[in-house]
Amino acid sequence: MKYYSKSKYLEYIRQGNLHETVDYLKQFSSNERLLKKYLRLYVNVPRKLLKMSDNKAVNDILQFFQEYYYQVFWVGLSEISARRNLTESLAQHFEMILPNLENDEEVKKFFNTVIERKIKYIVTKEGFFYLGGEVQGYLGPFIWRITEPTIFNVELPSGNYEYKINITKDFISRSWMAYISFGKIGVGSWKDEDGLINFIWLGDNKMKNSSFQVDFLKYEAQCAYDKEHHKDITQLDLVYRAKLVQLIYAVNMKMFNFFFSNAEKNTKNGYEYASYLVIRNISKIIFGIEYQADLAQWKGKNQKISDAALKLLNAYKEKK
Repeated sequence: MKYYSKSKYLEYIRQGNLHETVDYLKQFSSNERLLKKYLRLYVNVPRKLLKMSDNKAVNDILQFFQEYYYQVFWVGLSEISARRNLTESLAQHFEMILPNLENDEEVKKFFNTVIERKIKYIVTKEGFFYLGGEVQGYLGPFIWRITEPTIFNVELPSGNYEYKINITKDFISRSWMAYISFGKIGVGSWKDEDGLINFIWLGDNKMKNSSFQVDFLKYEAQCAYDKEHHKDITQLDLVYRAKLVQLIYAVNMKMFNFFFSNAEKNTKNGYEYASYLVIRNISKIIFGIEYQADLAQWKGKNQKISDAALKLLNAYKEKK
């Protein structure tokens, strides 16, 4: 008997494989309600698009993006062809004179410099915040109502550190991945031009859990602290030290297991290589060997890993 796997469903979503998503959901009667949403949006005739906002001007714009998602993720049209169609449709909607766009680069340039600017003007005029651009190669706007600058007093091994981020709330559009998953997954944060992180509010309970408090907040605060106190720190060392801090405060083995599974002895992959260095250096302290590659040997060693991570952080010397 097959059992539904949420991780398998989300894997299809992350890859943008909507046909595989629908075929997978059809195998499980427990997901009938979710399946019907996909059928209404992509299969039934006529299709029924989502009403994403009560604001007509904004909702009208998002209708065109919904068609773009349909063409890319369901019909299988190439991204640039769907982008051209989106550009032409929005230009007509805005009553713009559309130049002769002879190649893909001209389509991208016109969308980025003319269409996107017009969308942002309309959306912000209606009282919303707007972020355009691409996510993993696909278009899809972020549109939300509330931005709250917030300062967190973050406990770090070096002491308390005040770290400022923007908490963003009340989204009506969160790009393509959130759209095709009906909000189940999507981008969680981004940095603005000044380097300030905008974090999407998850609800009071989730903002208190370790995923936010440790995996996000302590990681980012440690990076900010190190940039202030180690002016010439490399990006690799920045990530390495922040990963150590995550392990110092980890409440379980989840983050360590993630580092373990993603570690790569390849200096070109900075984030994965930093994970490799973390595992290697903690292996030396706990096991007295170069690298403990057997995950089973790490079981139950939460506290030893935390202690070793603190020792490594305290022993760190900035490389000149």
